[in-house]
Amino acid sequence: MGWVIITAVFAGLLAAPAPACSVAMCLGGGVEFRPEVAIKVIHAQHSRPGVSVTIIRSGGDGATLFSGTTGPNGDVLVPRLEPGEYWMNVEFLGISAAYHCFHVARRPSWKAKRKVKYEWGHWATDTLRIGGELVDSQPGNRVAVPIAGAVVMLQDPRTGEIKRTDSAEDGTFSFDASPETVYVLRIAGGTTGRSYEPTSLLVRLAARAPLQRLRLLREDTCGEPVLRIASSSY
Repeated sequence: MGWVIITAVFAGLLAAPAPACSVAMCLGGGVEFRPEVAIKVIHAQHSRPGVSVTIIRSGGDGATLFSGTTGPNGDVLVPRLEPGEYWMNVEFLGISAAYHCFHVARRPSWKAKRKVKYEWGHWATDTLRIGGELVDSQPGNRVAVPIAGAVVMLQDPRTGEIKRTDSAEDGTFSFDASPETVYVLRIAGGTTGRSYEPTSLLVRLAARAPLQRLRLLREDTCGEPVLRIASSSY
């Protein structure tokens, strides 16, 4: 049996801060897996080693039942699981390739997966350049406040190379980067009088992109400040 590509219901959920009020629900027990399942992760049509795969028991104590890392061929084998419901997180450089529930039946059906494949980097936001501005949309303030002094890092997942800069007084930042490449963009700190959790986002430098540049907006969602890429192009 060949590899089955699964588009997870919550894939990409961890690529950005999830709103505090969001609730991940497992409908119908999720995908059916065999008790022993092989996981493969790819990126840009190549195997992706070093990806962490974690399986947690659904409900109850929420115990971690498996934690492993993909090898040189992007594969990891999950040993035999008892019948039940589980959550799987497939993550690399703080960005999730998949986060979804699944179940193992006492008597596996013909639909039960024994080999599954995930693509890391599929959920990147396309932009014409790796640069833009950080702004804070504060409650009661009609004008967005620039976030100055934030540490902004750009990591190339192919080489591990990290570039770093700080956002300027007007909240702007920029990097020189290669085209048609997916990067991990990390943002932490900054001065506006409010704090937020360090954020990791996926961006792709593309010749044809809807965004001229990035606008990273910090706003209150469910009572907590979170950082996200604004959907508007400018």
